[in-house]
Amino acid sequence: KADVVLFNANPGFLHEALKKIYNLKSLNRDSILIMRLAGPIIMARGSGAHYDNVICRINEQVSDGVVFQSEWSKKNFKLIGFKNNHFERTITNAPDPLIFNNTGKIAFSRKRKIRLVASSWSDNWRKGFDIYQRMDELLDFEKYSMTFIGNSPVNFKNIRQIEPLSSQKLADELKTHDIYITASINETCSNSLIEALHCGLPAVVRNDGGHPEIVGKGGLCFNSAEE
Repeated sequence: KADVVLFNANPGFLHEALKKIYNLKSLNRDSILIMRLAGPIIMARGSGAHYDNVICRINEQVSDGVVFQSEWSKKNFKLIGFKNNHFERTITNAPDPLIFNNTGKIAFSRKRKIRLVASSWSDNWRKGFDIYQRMDELLDFEKYSMTFIGNSPVNFKNIRQIEPLSSQKLADELKTHDIYITASINETCSNSLIEALHCGLPAVVRNDGGHPEIVGKGGLCFNSAEE
């Protein structure tokens, strides 16, 4: 009975939702279906091209409009054959401002070590663990301290590790640091990066995916661990 349906094209329930989507259009031709996309699954996971093919077909057959999470996502979907939709917009993600804000942020000080922090819910190597592993070896830990929050396939020697935290506890922990690091690859619109920026941390980001457009003037890009 809905006039407008916003469909978040998450691969976790994509096939389950297909029948509902097509039934919606067959039962109510006047309904409006807006599809919201992250990035191509094949780029994020290194597999799952069939999901991208399904998304392309939905766009061609039933979607009235598309919301991309970043211009990087839009560009790379078009490269794999995603056809132009009459109505397209890029709208980046945003965190809960009641949780992720700079209230109570610990001030930077040159009288102590510079505190770096990275975070990831996923322990997929594509989340940047090649860089974090090298940082664990290369950083001057007399000058810096570094914390990793979340799940990791690496047991760090020098980087402090914290298990995954609730949103509020994550925000509180971020605010005790000075600079956020993210080294993930092919990431459309990193929620972790956006959360850190909203907590008042400048960010040093891998020059990849949607990171450069999201960080804007709020940080710097790098291309290698040594850099």
